[in-house]
Amino acid sequence: MAVIDWVAILAGFGSAVLASMGMGGGSILILYLTLIAGVPQREAQGVNLLFFLPIGAAALWLHWRQGRVDKTAVQQFLPTGLLGALLGTGLAMLADESLLRRGFAVFLLLIGLRQLFPGKPKKKKTGPEA
Repeated sequence: MAVIDWVAILAGFGSAVLASMGMGGGSILILYLTLIAGVPQREAQGVNLLFFLPIGAAALWLHWRQGRVDKTAVQQFLPTGLLGALLGTGLAMLADESLLRRGFAVFLLLIGLRQLFPGKPKKKKTGPEA
């Protein structure tokens, strides 16, 4: 009888929920894969990307149906996003694995600090200049 890895199931489920909400669920999946499952950083990033394709497609379809996709923003960010994805993939392939791990750790630390200390909220503009 196969042993059920409940930690893996919870990591996959939690990653999918966060990813479908646009909140970076891949971070949880990469942390699980590298710290618990012992998968090398580069392979964990690849698994994360493959995992995201069906999750992102399902979430996009649901958001699109509910009218929550700003088509102007998509047109504005898609070209540079694609270019950044190609550049980032190339850099990840050239970078040393330990550098990738440290870079990912610093990224998570900075995001965490920003969430803990968000600063002053920006005031919304009102009136004719808005």
